[in-house]
Amino acid sequence: MKKVSLLISLLLVFVTVLGSLCGCSFRKNENSSNEKATYDNFIDIGIYKIIRPDVCDNAVIKSVSNLKADLLKYTGADVQVAIDSDTESDVYEILVGKTDRKESADAYAELSKKKNSQALIIKVVGNKIVILGSDDNYTALAVKRFILAYVAPSKYEGRLSLKRENMTKIGTAGEILTVGPDGQIVVLEKKSTVFDPDNVFDIEERTYPKIIKLENQPDPKNNGVLIATNENTKMRPWSLYRSKDDGETWEVLDPYRNDVATDASPGYQPYLFELPADVGAYKKGTVLFSACVYNASRTALIIAGSTDLGETWKGIGEIVEGGTDAPDRWEQDGVWEPVIIYDEETKRLYCFYSDESDPKYEQKLAYRYTTDLVNWSDTYSVTGDVNYGVGMVALTKMGNGKWALAFECCKIGEITLPVHIKYTDRLDTWNVPDLGKEVRDNRGIGLECAPSMVWSPAGGDKGVIVLCAYKGMRSTTGSKCDLFFSFDYGNSFVSVKNPLNVKKDDANKSSYSPGFYVDKEGAIYYINNPPLASGLVSGKLEMAKIVVY
Repeated sequence: MKKVSLLISLLLVFVTVLGSLCGCSFRKNENSSNEKATYDNFIDIGIYKIIRPDVCDNAVIKSVSNLKADLLKYTGADVQVAIDSDTESDVYEILVGKTDRKESADAYAELSKKKNSQALIIKVVGNKIVILGSDDNYTALAVKRFILAYVAPSKYEGRLSLKRENMTKIGTAGEILTVGPDGQIVVLEKKSTVFDPDNVFDIEERTYPKIIKLENQPDPKNNGVLIATNENTKMRPWSLYRSKDDGETWEVLDPYRNDVATDASPGYQPYLFELPADVGAYKKGTVLFSACVYNASRTALIIAGSTDLGETWKGIGEIVEGGTDAPDRWEQDGVWEPVIIYDEETKRLYCFYSDESDPKYEQKLAYRYTTDLVNWSDTYSVTGDVNYGVGMVALTKMGNGKWALAFECCKIGEITLPVHIKYTDRLDTWNVPDLGKEVRDNRGIGLECAPSMVWSPAGGDKGVIVLCAYKGMRSTTGSKCDLFFSFDYGNSFVSVKNPLNVKKDDANKSSYSPGFYVDKEGAIYYINNPPLASGLVSGKLEMAKIVVY
């Protein structure tokens, strides 16, 4: 990814909007020392007409409609729309897609020269603005980028922040993963390797990978740093990784070695969280690390903090204690799999977890909360059923104000473990007997266990939920670890092949409780553990950055 300095110097280059979801900081004239741009630096959009092909996909038709609406919204210009079979006139035209105009044909010829088929172009030729992609979906994406780069930043009625002079902006667009029902476009912006061991026979599984992006640091230059972690299976401390260039390169940090419950062994189910506000004596921007520790007589969920970007950690305390780990932790009464959430409404920091200590249930979901990170509340139930074992909580707040909870829900004595989803208006108010509904896509395909989930505000009024788990029940994509997307607050889902090289394999636990993080602009960071080249274990870590337009 381009450095921030490069982004600033190339603000007029169209490809810079790749990393931004809305309201790009588009400066008016980077070549001028005059801060106030003149009229000549802008296009009077009121004299233009939008032209689309007579025959085109619904994606282009929808994008033209969105372009017209956004031009009216941001500039006040009510631009007319016509099809290309209409007689070409002397008016200025915005050509969307492969119209019959010569300018469109020339632009498509330029795109055809690129080896990357995932490409798009914005070109100004005389009185024409050409917006075109390598296919109809990429044309729709080009329109969205045009809106973000030139329409949304417009501050002058009836004018676009687009120079009159001829220009050509060609950019690769990344892989389109799926297109939503209202024209939302989900794009894989980048992939990178977080960690790849030197020894392909390394037996470390690196399950429960988690990732966060720092956005509340006291020194703003540290915002944007990525920190990742994973569970280790060799009785090692938890691994930690950091990137200061948006995931392009990664460094291995010293592991966190458990200075809280020193009688217990580290290794299970880490979770990362950055405080968005002060909590007791712990300041906004403190990075929290929570995980499960164990010995022959007990389990516990611990929490520690870092104020130096993950370089060093200091134990804070235990959240909750559970029963023994031996001889078989799944048959005991332990506590597992912490998830840390801050609730702006109540100013509480919550820990949700899987709880086997309640004799009424094989396993239930529970939570505790704190207002000072020292004293924790009693345990409260979230979901439980005498006929089912539920666990592995994934929790996210959506734009409609509701919290969505995804979890595995296995009927006792049966093999399949379908992931369920349920909702609440408040984190401290749950219908405990309610198991919600199974997560299935439009083909009836579901997910089995170990889910992770997040909601992004990008892509429209309802945003998008993205969910991944360990194994799909009847996936047809080959990986058996599809990504599930919902554009309607979880009422329906579509699944796509996972962009990371994870796959169903009981021997190596690839995709076991992957990690998601959504930044303040809506970009989705996704981390998972594909198998090594040897295929023996899921010993690598990979990251994908997903952007929704």
